Amino acid sequence: MILKADIAEYIEYQRGVTRMRRKTYGNVLKAGKLIEKKGYGKKETLEIAVQCFDNLAAMNNGMSVEWLIEKIAPRE
Repeated sequence: MILKADIAEYIEYQRGVTRMRRKTYGNVLKAGKLIEKKGYGKKETLEIAVQCFDNLAAMNNGMSVEWLIEKIAPRE
């Protein structure tokens, strides 16, 4: 049985868009760069990125880390 999420993931793959779902060194750095754009410091961004990956694993809802990063408030 093919799920809508599988189809959406395949389309994203074909377009060259990849979603970060696994906690790898490269993905933590990419997530850190996304968080840094919100105004956080270097060290703080990496800590938040690791927390995002840990929270994502705990939620187990199939969403990507980008989804969690979008929920982070910009720093003023």
